[in-house]
Amino acid sequence: MDAFDTQVVLTTDPQKPRVKYSVTVSGNVTDQAMPLPHNAMDTTANSGSFGILLDDTTPPSLTSAVATSVTQITLSFNDSMGTNAADPSNYIICAVALDANGKCPDGSQLTVLNAKLSSAGTQVILTTLPMKDGTNYTVMVDPSVTDATGNKMSTNNYSTSFSFNGATTVADASTPPYVAGAISTSNTTLTVSFSSIMGSSALNPLNYSIGQQNVNGEVGTVFVTKADWVDPKDRTAVKLTTTSQNEVTYQVTVVNVKDEFGNPLDAIGTRGVNFNPVSATFAGSAPTAVKVALTDGSWIAKDTDGNTIDITNATIAAGDSVT
Repeated sequence: MDAFDTQVVLTTDPQKPRVKYSVTVSGNVTDQAMPLPHNAMDTTANSGSFGILLDDTTPPSLTSAVATSVTQITLSFNDSMGTNAADPSNYIICAVALDANGKCPDGSQLTVLNAKLSSAGTQVILTTLPMKDGTNYTVMVDPSVTDATGNKMSTNNYSTSFSFNGATTVADASTPPYVAGAISTSNTTLTVSFSSIMGSSALNPLNYSIGQQNVNGEVGTVFVTKADWVDPKDRTAVKLTTTSQNEVTYQVTVVNVKDEFGNPLDAIGTRGVNFNPVSATFAGSAPTAVKVALTDGSWIAKDTDGNTIDITNATIAAGDSVT
């Protein structure tokens, strides 16, 4: 009862949306009028109806689909969706044109691994197997999927298409980039990969420093002399040209580099104490002689990158190779 004894709050089992309920007050309920006896309920006005969202009968629609990474797609709806929207089996993603019956041909589906409903309920993030560059995809939502009030999907707006054109279409302006890894590709080249599309600052060789993880002075220091995109269209990896490397473990550290949105590299510690967002380790590649010649009394070898190696004092046994 409220403070004025004119309202009663009833606690019930969970009520379903868009279901019309009726409540009837028993004749045993009376008012507090005096003198006695109190007045009993009027039997012609002792019932009423109620319900949750009785007027909401509009089917939800899928409004867009956007690839946000190589393995993630964000679906947007015009209404808050129900819990069955988080079931990955309720989505079909087709990598080719649909057939005459609106179906995806066998073997052409992109596997959906997970579906996560946003806190507001208006977006679903799908996790899939990796998408292919330059591919047009069609995503379809099962007609049984409902909004938060139980309306099933619109029969006219349950599918949409989007194009995936590689990493250049999925950069996230709100996320700082980080060094994803590094690998030596020859005695004088190195590839550094980033988590995002990088800006022109990534092509400045002065922004890279290479040191030995375990200091061995006798093997010398490696300097970066040049930086180029591995793929100018992709811009997520840089090829560094270096001075001669050795077979030791190096660490490349990147500074003063920003992505295409102007975000600097992520700060150390934000991704855990065991992750360094500005550096990566790699195994150096030793020079390999591919051509040996006697020049002016000295044995000279050329490695795979054309660098000169003096092997005058090397001892070569029968059957050995020069490295």
